[in-house]
Amino acid sequence: MRILVAAIAVSMSGALAAQASGQDALGQMRHFSLYQQAVQKVYQEYESGLSTRCPRIALDMSSSHATVLVPLQLDANGHIASGAWTERTEGVACGESRRYTAFVTFRDGTPSVYALLPGDSYASPLLQRDAKQQLASAMAVVGSSCPSDVIDTVLPAGTPKDPGMAWDEKWSVRSCGKLYLVPMHFVPDRTGTGINVKPAEIVSLSGRTVQ
Repeated sequence: MRILVAAIAVSMSGALAAQASGQDALGQMRHFSLYQQAVQKVYQEYESGLSTRCPRIALDMSSSHATVLVPLQLDANGHIASGAWTERTEGVACGESRRYTAFVTFRDGTPSVYALLPGDSYASPLLQRDAKQQLASAMAVVGSSCPSDVIDTVLPAGTPKDPGMAWDEKWSVRSCGKLYLVPMHFVPDRTGTGINVKPAEIVSLSGRTVQ
């Protein structure tokens, strides 16, 4: 899911002109109302894509924080020209806690906002899409024929110290009204990143069901 927010770049042209560093420009951007609206929209789009289709989310904006993934480069006027970061915000959707995540990227001064899976996943939007396909196949092997909703992700060993390192994630998945913990294995190589989901490693969280 992607939202183009070119209006942000236009409206911020005067507001960011005096910024001296990427960090200053990022802070200014994150407090801009159009930026916040774009981020909140992708959070809601993620939620609407789940089988529960919760129509409204409640966000704790005081919990929001950004993590820079690609260093920000500014143009001659102090505007963000390129770079990328994640925006994370805690919230609640129909009684369930969430750790919403958005991916924000600037290319040639044009910003875009993408929805990511909630939590700490290190995978890119494209890699997450591919991983969800692998997840669906693995869930079918363990007998779950319903859509698989990923409602949280964690990094057991933390963020990889090097972009070429393999890493593991644990995804909390809801399917057919039950909760599962699914280990996800990511292995970068020269051709991309391989994804391995082993049905034998999937754990059903006994006694925990979602209506």
